[in-house]
Amino acid sequence: MGLLMMKLLTLSNLMVSAKDSADCFTAQGENGLQPDSPCLGYCTTALGDDVCKACGRTFVEVSRWIVMTPEEKAAVWSRLNQNGFWEKQRICLQKTDREEDLS
Repeated sequence: MGLLMMKLLTLSNLMVSAKDSADCFTAQGENGLQPDSPCLGYCTTALGDDVCKACGRTFVEVSRWIVMTPEEKAAVWSRLNQNGFWEKQRICLQKTDREEDLS
Protein backbone atom coordinates (compact mmCIF):
# COMPACT_ATOMS: atom_id res chain seq x y z
CA MET A 1 0.00 0.00 0.00
CA GLY A 2 1.40 3.38 -0.99
CA LEU A 3 2.11 6.17 1.47
CA LEU A 4 -0.60 8.41 0.03
CA MET A 5 -3.21 5.64 0.31
CA MET A 6 -2.12 4.98 3.91
CA LYS A 7 -2.49 8.69 4.68
CA LEU A 8 -5.94 8.82 3.11
CA LEU A 9 -7.14 5.78 5.05
CA THR A 10 -5.72 7.18 8.27
CA LEU A 11 -7.33 10.54 7.64
CA SER A 12 -10.74 9.04 6.90
CA ASN A 13 -10.57 7.06 10.15
CA LEU A 14 -9.50 10.14 12.11
CA MET A 15 -12.01 12.55 10.59
CA VAL A 16 -14.87 10.92 12.48
CA SER A 17 -13.03 11.09 15.80
CA ALA A 18 -11.80 14.61 15.05
CA LYS A 19 -15.33 15.85 14.38
CA ASP A 20 -16.57 14.11 17.54
CA SER A 21 -13.78 15.59 19.65
CA ALA A 22 -13.65 19.05 18.07
CA ASP A 23 -16.05 20.43 20.68
CA CYS A 24 -14.74 18.28 23.53
CA PHE A 25 -12.57 20.35 25.84
CA THR A 26 -10.47 19.10 28.71
CA ALA A 27 -8.74 21.04 31.45
CA GLN A 28 -5.12 21.10 30.34
CA GLY A 29 -2.35 23.60 29.96
CA GLU A 30 -1.63 26.92 31.56
CA ASN A 31 -4.37 28.78 29.72
CA GLY A 32 -7.20 26.72 31.14
CA LEU A 33 -9.27 24.78 28.65
CA GLN A 34 -7.97 23.38 25.40
CA PRO A 35 -9.46 20.82 23.04
CA ASP A 36 -8.43 17.20 23.46
CA SER A 37 -7.07 17.18 19.91
CA PRO A 38 -5.26 19.97 18.05
CA CYS A 39 -7.14 18.97 14.87
CA LEU A 40 -8.72 21.97 13.19
CA GLY A 41 -10.59 19.94 10.57
CA TYR A 42 -8.38 20.89 7.61
CA CYS A 43 -5.70 18.18 7.60
CA THR A 44 -3.05 18.60 4.92
CA THR A 45 -1.15 15.42 5.81
CA ALA A 46 -3.72 13.57 3.69
CA LEU A 47 -2.48 15.61 0.74
CA GLY A 48 1.08 14.42 1.26
CA ASP A 49 2.41 17.05 3.67
CA ASP A 50 4.71 15.72 6.38
CA VAL A 51 3.41 18.44 8.73
CA CYS A 52 -0.20 19.61 8.75
CA LYS A 53 -0.44 23.25 7.70
CA ALA A 54 -3.54 23.69 9.88
CA CYS A 55 -2.62 22.23 13.28
CA GLY A 56 1.16 21.84 12.96
CA ARG A 57 1.30 18.14 13.85
CA THR A 58 3.37 15.64 11.89
CA PHE A 59 1.72 12.82 9.95
CA VAL A 60 2.86 10.37 12.65
CA GLU A 61 1.38 12.55 15.42
CA VAL A 62 -1.92 12.86 13.55
CA SER A 63 -2.18 9.14 12.88
CA ARG A 64 -1.17 8.09 16.41
CA TRP A 65 -3.11 10.75 18.37
CA ILE A 66 -5.90 8.47 19.57
CA VAL A 67 -3.42 5.94 20.98
CA MET A 68 -0.88 8.41 22.42
CA THR A 69 -0.38 8.58 26.16
CA PRO A 70 -1.37 11.78 27.98
CA GLU A 71 2.36 12.54 28.34
CA GLU A 72 2.94 12.18 24.59
CA LYS A 73 -0.05 14.41 23.84
CA ALA A 74 1.19 16.99 26.36
CA ALA A 75 4.58 17.06 24.62
CA VAL A 76 2.91 17.71 21.25
CA TRP A 77 0.68 20.41 22.75
CA SER A 78 3.72 22.02 24.35
CA ARG A 79 5.51 22.20 21.00
CA LEU A 80 2.41 23.55 19.22
CA ASN A 81 1.86 26.22 21.86
CA GLN A 82 5.50 27.34 22.11
CA ASN A 83 5.27 29.85 19.30
CA GLY A 84 1.50 30.33 19.31
CA PHE A 85 1.14 28.71 15.87
CA TRP A 86 -1.84 26.54 16.78
CA GLU A 87 -3.80 29.35 18.46
CA LYS A 88 -3.19 31.67 15.49
CA GLN A 89 -4.40 28.99 13.08
CA ARG A 90 -7.49 28.27 15.19
CA ILE A 91 -8.47 31.95 15.28
CA CYS A 92 -7.83 32.35 11.55
CA LEU A 93 -9.97 29.32 10.67
CA GLN A 94 -12.79 30.46 12.97
CA LYS A 95 -12.76 33.84 11.23
CA THR A 96 -12.86 32.18 7.82
CA ASP A 97 -15.76 29.93 8.87
CA ARG A 98 -17.75 32.93 10.15
CA GLU A 99 -17.13 34.84 6.91
CA GLU A 100 -18.36 31.83 4.89
CA ASP A 101 -21.49 31.64 7.05
CA LEU A 102 -22.26 35.30 6.29
CA SER A 103 -21.94 34.91 2.52
